[in-house]
Amino acid sequence: MSQAIRSKARPAPFAPLALRLLAVLLAAVVLSRILALGQGSLQPDIARARPLASPSAAATADPTPPEATATHYPAIIERPLFFASRKPWQPPQAPKPPPVVRPPPKLTGYLALGILESGSVRVALIKPKSGKTIMVYEGQTLDGWILKTIAGNQLHFVTESASFDMTLPKPSSKKP
Repeated sequence: MSQAIRSKARPAPFAPLALRLLAVLLAAVVLSRILALGQGSLQPDIARARPLASPSAAATADPTPPEATATHYPAIIERPLFFASRKPWQPPQAPKPPPVVRPPPKLTGYLALGILESGSVRVALIKPKSGKTIMVYEGQTLDGWILKTIAGNQLHFVTESASFDMTLPKPSSKKP
């Protein structure tokens, strides 16, 4: 008995043949069932097939699918699938507020000395606190301010968002 336990069980020499025969019989049974369901033919019977939808619905349905264009799928165009530069979708950022435009500092460091007129040309004589007298024509810029008009004894300067008036000093009553 100890020898029987120690010896390995060997398959009978007829086992491979029996397995092959069993596989052939199983295939024959499956094939006979298939033929019995199809009434003896492996080809489908089109005449007996049930329609999936009613004939009126089939007649009105468009047989061609709608054409897909790049306008239907902008995300695919913007981020192609197999490109190395492809990145995950990010929600659009809120627009940044426009920068606050601050007007240039007022022209407090300047003194209006006089106005010259010759026909349609008007020129203001302006002296900086430190420096020589300069001539500023209408439409010319001085430290970010545009001299818009010269009228009477006033110089009217403007920027995009502010305006500033400079007045000529009153003549002194002192004699030179």
